[in-house]
Amino acid sequence: FTSPPVNAFTGTHVTATATDNDGNTSEFSAAYTPTVDVQVLAILQPKSKGQQNQALTPTVKVGNAGTALETISVSVKASGNALAGATYTPPSQQTDLPPLGLATLTFPPLTPDTEATYIFTATVNLAGDEKPDNDTQTKTVTVSNTVVDLWLRDNTTDKGNIPSSPFWWQ
Repeated sequence: FTSPPVNAFTGTHVTATATDNDGNTSEFSAAYTPTVDVQVLAILQPKSKGQQNQALTPTVKVGNAGTALETISVSVKASGNALAGATYTPPSQQTDLPPLGLATLTFPPLTPDTEATYIFTATVNLAGDEKPDNDTQTKTVTVSNTVVDLWLRDNTTDKGNIPSSPFWWQ
């Protein structure tokens, strides 16, 4: 089948015509109600664990599940006891999203100087959004000062500084 490209829908009734390779033509018609729905799909960064004194750069994926081009505002904040009641709140970002469009937005980094748990919240704002329950997502990030030990102790008397054989290196 071939079909002309579909643009943003307008009106309350949509009709399309398709033609197969044998020249047979079919017409499709349906009632149409425009929708307004943008959403936070994921907080891609930071991951669930972070390292003390290393930057966490919030990156958020948003989408437009509606039927019209939308200009949206996306905000991110981080909270937690280590911030002493304050929050990390960089400026909101605005972007245009076409129907069924996606965007990935990166915000300025936060460099935590304290081992703690931080809660990152991403929110998309659009007046008239018909499904506000999908406009916010949160992610808990645990920041520690733990160094990964790449050494395997091969016996109980090993102080962890000299392997007893070359086969124990990881």
